[in-house]
Amino acid sequence: DSHQWLGAPHVNVNTKNRQQQQPAPMKKSSPQRNSRYHCPNHQYVNGHWDEAGLEWIVNDGACSLEPLTRQHFCQVLQGRNLLIVGDSVNQQLFDQMVVLLLSSAAANETVQIHQQQRIRENVVPVHLSVPICDNDDQTRNRKQQLTFLRNDFLQRDQTLEQHVRGFHLVMPWHHLLATHGVVVLNTGAHVMELAAYQQTLTQLRDRFRDSGGPEVIFRTTPRGHIGCTTEERGPIRAVNDSDWQRFFPTEVYNYNRFPLYNQMAWETFSSSSTTPNLRVVDVATLTELRPDHHKRPPKDCLHYDPVHAGPIYRVWMQLILNALRGNLDPW
Repeated sequence: DSHQWLGAPHVNVNTKNRQQQQPAPMKKSSPQRNSRYHCPNHQYVNGHWDEAGLEWIVNDGACSLEPLTRQHFCQVLQGRNLLIVGDSVNQQLFDQMVVLLLSSAAANETVQIHQQQRIRENVVPVHLSVPICDNDDQTRNRKQQLTFLRNDFLQRDQTLEQHVRGFHLVMPWHHLLATHGVVVLNTGAHVMELAAYQQTLTQLRDRFRDSGGPEVIFRTTPRGHIGCTTEERGPIRAVNDSDWQRFFPTEVYNYNRFPLYNQMAWETFSSSSTTPNLRVVDVATLTELRPDHHKRPPKDCLHYDPVHAGPIYRVWMQLILNALRGNLDPW
């Protein structure tokens, strides 16, 4: 199915065949500017206040997928706990899930507590857990949990140490599979040799062979953006592989390998009919068209600013919702 990012200009993106259409202007009077995704507040960008940086919105009407709402997501969970495992990008997804799945007051309070704790203790969160769907009629008397575990490689194999470089955290998480019915996984944004990455994927496939286990979503990894400071206002466009290789050397960021990582994950998980509960969900295709709202441009062009990047993560959550519904074609 298709999704649209709307702005001035915008493109249509087909998540099935990945074909990009030509940019088209969007008039200021367009009613789509008033959708729930549009933020009218100003944003501090490139040394000055700039409202145009917030004009990118997502158009749900362009896609026949089920819309993302708290009620719909709580319904698809069916009382099950939700576990998110991965690196700091998946932690940002967790934070957005908190906003979606808790009541407004509880979500705001929880996010503020977590943020204050991180600042006060100057620590990287490795284990976070909050109650979810607390006022949903179907789950009012159940204690559902949304849990985040930090593990940059999805395993704790000692032999991995020789294949990775830089800062990384690998907290154990397999013990939570018995109590969490839905699991969202990702690895790939940390530098890893291809042999070690394939080893990780194979071990995941073997672990989830049992059809009686949890439903597992493996999300793809979007590459960071070149010059995300200068591209705050778009246009939305695809970037050539050669550009990533030139601006982000392999030994530093490994951005140019992300599409290969994603393809390896798809081939590993789709090649075995014994893992019916494990699905690959492609969030990279759409996300790579959003160079705006990165966390700390120009130094950090991979993470997104948690305050202003809500529309991006909402698309991730909508795709996960529809994958759990069985509405997505195989990636």
